[in-house]
Amino acid sequence: MRVKVLLGLVAAGAASALGGCGNGTVIGSTPPPTPTPVPPSVSTEISLQQLNALPSGVAYGSDGNLYVTLFQTSDVTSYNFTTGTFSLFATKVRPAGPNGITLGPDNDIWLTETSANQIATISAGTVHEFPLTAGAAPANLTSGPSGNLYFTEPGLNAIGLINATVQVAAGPYSIPTANAGPLGIATGPDNNVWFTESTAAKIGRFNPLTTSVDEEIPLPAGSADPTNIVLGPDGAMWFTENNPAGPKLGRLATATGTITEFALTGAGSAMGLAVGLDNNLYFTDPKNNAIGAFTITTQKTAEYPIPTPNSSPTAIALNPANGKLYFTERTGNKIGQFTYF
Repeated sequence: MRVKVLLGLVAAGAASALGGCGNGTVIGSTPPPTPTPVPPSVSTEISLQQLNALPSGVAYGSDGNLYVTLFQTSDVTSYNFTTGTFSLFATKVRPAGPNGITLGPDNDIWLTETSANQIATISAGTVHEFPLTAGAAPANLTSGPSGNLYFTEPGLNAIGLINATVQVAAGPYSIPTANAGPLGIATGPDNNVWFTESTAAKIGRFNPLTTSVDEEIPLPAGSADPTNIVLGPDGAMWFTENNPAGPKLGRLATATGTITEFALTGAGSAMGLAVGLDNNLYFTDPKNNAIGAFTITTQKTAEYPIPTPNSSPTAIALNPANGKLYFTERTGNKIGQFTYF
């Protein structure tokens, strides 16, 4: 166990004719306007069709739509950016408690059904469900090596997996620390799968080759509640720490096991986490009802309010097609859009 802490081009003839003008601007023309930077903000909120749906997870699909799990109504909804309309996908076992959601290695959407102890996929417009061990209560999931999806099972204190092609679940694979509270999960640059242990205040490593949790790295003393985890632009694993004493971002160098922490000055909490196209980190802050931004190069934090009061922003994901970030407003019953350029 390791602990450490566009310029315009003027044709040659034209350039010669303008040689005595003292500049390179064509007579009668104006320079192209300089783009006006857009101040970062929650630029749009989209109301869901289902009331009190408790939107939970959010992911961008290969069809260009946005997919959101609706925990309370046991559905998944997708939003089409071109038409501005929703489609609904109903789970078969209810209550299902659809929760975590991601794009799978097969380019289909995959999700966890926490209440129904199942993993599900949406393929060709139909929901297909796969049962897990009773009491698993799967939370979050990620695409990983060998065409598998890996997921946390807090109910069993374990990690599980399912192959997207064979569609057979395996596990549970136990976590050595009892009552660890596995929650967030992401694949690292080393092809291992890293996850947060929210109760034990550790970061765990699942080795797909040995199908075992072969390392657990404790957070520094006084740290608590690591929640969501992502692969950062610098090749390290970054995670939110929703510590009541002061939220932080943690950075784990996978090669050395070194954890470095950064206080999120002005933030009240830190839950969901995503990487923007600008290579900065963005997190949800339900306590301050805001979206937070952390600039890696300067280590500075900024926060941007959500128009709907008490909306409880939870999960956040990048839409690579337009570069914007989308987040779920759990009690606001909306999807928010965050624009940062």
